[in-house]
Amino acid sequence: MVNHVVKNYGIIRLHSLIFAAVFTLLILTFIFVDKSTLLTGRLENGFFGAPSNVIDLGGYFAIGIISAFIIARESGKHWIYFPASLLFIGLLLTQSRGPLLALIVSSFLLFAKYKHIHLRHILSTLGCIVVISLFFYFTGYGSEYSQRLIDAYQQSYVRFGIWHHTLELVEQKPCFGWGFDKTLSFRNSL
Repeated sequence: MVNHVVKNYGIIRLHSLIFAAVFTLLILTFIFVDKSTLLTGRLENGFFGAPSNVIDLGGYFAIGIISAFIIARESGKHWIYFPASLLFIGLLLTQSRGPLLALIVSSFLLFAKYKHIHLRHILSTLGCIVVISLFFYFTGYGSEYSQRLIDAYQQSYVRFGIWHHTLELVEQKPCFGWGFDKTLSFRNSL
């Protein structure tokens, strides 16, 4: 029993450190980012030490959210969901689809480890949804983000067409390919 408590304490300390670092990154980004482009830009160029790529920044925010989930699960401190909601808003403001999708998939796996779901879990989740919904409502960012998701779907459709055309070219010359001087004449269906 003592080993289990010590092991959990180490896990909680580690994830608390990760969460604190990522939350500090979020605060610094919000302080130094250009406020005039906050809802139209992608949280680029927040400050001198910020990740240069918004996908990396979104990935850090997603890691912080996962750490918050682990802290809540292991310690029972469900208040951490509310600062995690701010990290989620930061993740949405990066407009990065990859970290968001990775967060959703990993959250399902993480929540599968809950042995019992209590009313406080549901209330904490609903509280986070309310905070995020209020953000969308008061900023008008929801319509812009939904348009971005629609654009992402269309871009992925274009990418499937590119991959399909690539595989057709590979089938024509599978061993040595077409070489460097081949001019491609690809027109996507969109």
